Amino acid sequence: MRRSDILFAVLLSIAAITASVCKTHLEPMSHAGSSGYATVFLVPDKGMDILSENPKTVPVGEEVCFDVAFHPDYYYEEKEGVSGNSTTLFFGPASSDKSYYYKPGHLCDIHAFVNGAGKASITTPLPVPTGGSATATFSPDEHRVLSAVSVNGVPYPLPSGDSFTFTVRDDSEVEFSFIGEPVTLAAFTKGPGYIASPPLADHRYGEIAELSVSYDSANAVFEGWTEDLPLSESGTFLTADEELKIPLKGDTVCFANFKSSHTYDVNIDPNGGTFTYVSGNEALRDCSPSTLYNLPADNGSFKREGYVLTGYNTKPDGSGTHHAPGAMISMPENNVDLYCEWAKITPEEYFTYRMGKKGLIITGLTDDAILEDDTLCIPQSIDGVQVLAIGPEAFRLRRDIETVIIPTGIDDLGESCFSGCTGLTTLYLPETLKKYSPSAFNYTYALSHLHIIASLPRVYDYDYDSALADKFMRLKNTEGRRIILVGGSSLTFGINSPMIQTSFPDYQVVNFSCSYRYGIIPLLDLLENNVREGDIVIFAPEYIDTMYANSESGSVANWEYLESNYDILEEMDLKENRSLLGTFVPYLNGKRKIIPGKSINSKAAYSRSGMNYQGDLITVRNPGGPFKASLPSENLITSGGMEHFNSLCYKLNAKGAVCCFSFPPICIDGMSREEADLSTRPFSDRLSSMLDTDCCRIISTPGTYVMSNGYFYDNASHLTIEGAAIRTGRLIEDINASGVIQQ
Repeated sequence: MRRSDILFAVLLSIAAITASVCKTHLEPMSHAGSSGYATVFLVPDKGMDILSENPKTVPVGEEVCFDVAFHPDYYYEEKEGVSGNSTTLFFGPASSDKSYYYKPGHLCDIHAFVNGAGKASITTPLPVPTGGSATATFSPDEHRVLSAVSVNGVPYPLPSGDSFTFTVRDDSEVEFSFIGEPVTLAAFTKGPGYIASPPLADHRYGEIAELSVSYDSANAVFEGWTEDLPLSESGTFLTADEELKIPLKGDTVCFANFKSSHTYDVNIDPNGGTFTYVSGNEALRDCSPSTLYNLPADNGSFKREGYVLTGYNTKPDGSGTHHAPGAMISMPENNVDLYCEWAKITPEEYFTYRMGKKGLIITGLTDDAILEDDTLCIPQSIDGVQVLAIGPEAFRLRRDIETVIIPTGIDDLGESCFSGCTGLTTLYLPETLKKYSPSAFNYTYALSHLHIIASLPRVYDYDYDSALADKFMRLKNTEGRRIILVGGSSLTFGINSPMIQTSFPDYQVVNFSCSYRYGIIPLLDLLENNVREGDIVIFAPEYIDTMYANSESGSVANWEYLESNYDILEEMDLKENRSLLGTFVPYLNGKRKIIPGKSINSKAAYSRSGMNYQGDLITVRNPGGPFKASLPSENLITSGGMEHFNSLCYKLNAKGAVCCFSFPPICIDGMSREEADLSTRPFSDRLSSMLDTDCCRIISTPGTYVMSNGYFYDNASHLTIEGAAIRTGRLIEDINASGVIQQ
């Protein structure tokens, strides 16, 4: 407030006290109806002098008037209940004791001031009469935004655009406050350590962010802070100090890099076979704890006469944990001892065959063939000649076969070669396949377990989709109670797991999400085997058929998710994921075209290294819209899809886990939460009626996650880092309100 305003306020207070005192002394003679007089008082206002006696006593019914003199730039302005001119004000007949108020018109002077880095100016010609409009334009400096605007100290709503217009009441001082633009600071860890105080609050351009680290174990060594990428991915090195102070010059991603001071080895025993070094199967030596490593593929290093390599086991007799060739393990803080797992080949004399152009084609079994343990293990050669194919109808209608093992080297499965094998439950397929008839496994209704014998180099290791292998390992190996988020890529792009973990420190967070192309049915299978007592499972599927379990995905790309860890298949029911059989060979043929150059996805947002260990995408992502998302249709909710959810949730509840249902973000500008909830009411009502809410409570509404275009990256499902933080904050509110967190 200006000094002139303060002085006027003091004078006004004195005048009011004077009027009160006068009224008290005149009380006995001024009651209308008793003496016939009324005491009237004109409250002083800046901009005019009152020349008449004030207060004054006048007969009841007489016109009340005051002589006044207006100051320069002030003038008589007609108002309701007042008439007059530049020298006299008339207020009508006196009826009782009364105070009168009059504010003269004023030609107002207006000034613009700036608090912070920027400029502002008044564009309306001055002076401006009271009641008129004044406009000021403003321009913050680069990387600054308008944070507040006020007139004479009174705050106003922030204007859109670069101008501000208001109604003038008096001389005015318009103040614009500028602060640094909002920036996102994301900080993550690589290795056995964590950030003591993860950055969760809003950050501004130009401020100094402070971070510090702590250790998971006494064996952890801090390697320093990097920006944009981890140290192992050639991130920009910042400092080796455990405390980091970094000026924020835009959206920033930092990594605290750790390594273990101890390393260990993976030892594989041939277990009755022999080992010969083959390039590409180097021993796993000096492995860091908590790091993921792939075991050797079947490229001929391990051999055993009369047997086929099917994987590795933690016990020599095969009674321990099985790992497929090329599968992934999480390194513990000790050496790992594994043993080759062998399957005995069905005797050569039990097969019928014919000679093809390049090798033998199996045509069937002899009449006296006896299958040991109901297992058919195809030989890699007969009489020294390589077996390349299984011919049409070779084992059709053989109901005595329960397990089929097709070894590395075979490249063709003919029409109906296992059709009608109704007892078949378990199948091993090699990566050497090049041809596959869609009818090869017709009418094998009991087939539920698929194993892959890897022999080709991995070519999708660097790709975004391959991160499912890492998420699966975190789901299996994370100790303690977990909050497990299940859905599509809107979770990968749209969750800040450290925020959730900070809000609920008794829980670890697993962002178990992948693309809609994979679908949710495989994820449901994997959850069934790996959720335990105390876990909270939150489903947030995109509004797509495959994510609402209405159908299988059937995409060849699904194998790109599996390539880095074929052990994922060990926990999937093939009866629920039958499309995998039909897409396996097309996937292999596409993979072979990549092998010579090993394609690497160069777009950071779609690379495996762009994710933290919890499963969030952590690369900087700028808004890329505009996008337009459609609201979900009630037709998305089907009895078949909800049966998948209800069945799983019943099983998880029986294990002592809690299941919840939430929703993905919706990209629509200008729509409120209430409007979105109203528009999606048929969808929400149908979901509530078909989802068993006794087993899976609905903790959100679709409208909770309506967000504007500025928070989306490259489509209407993928959020920027800032958008992910906002969405995560809303999810935390929903979790708190639901009461599912047990203290």
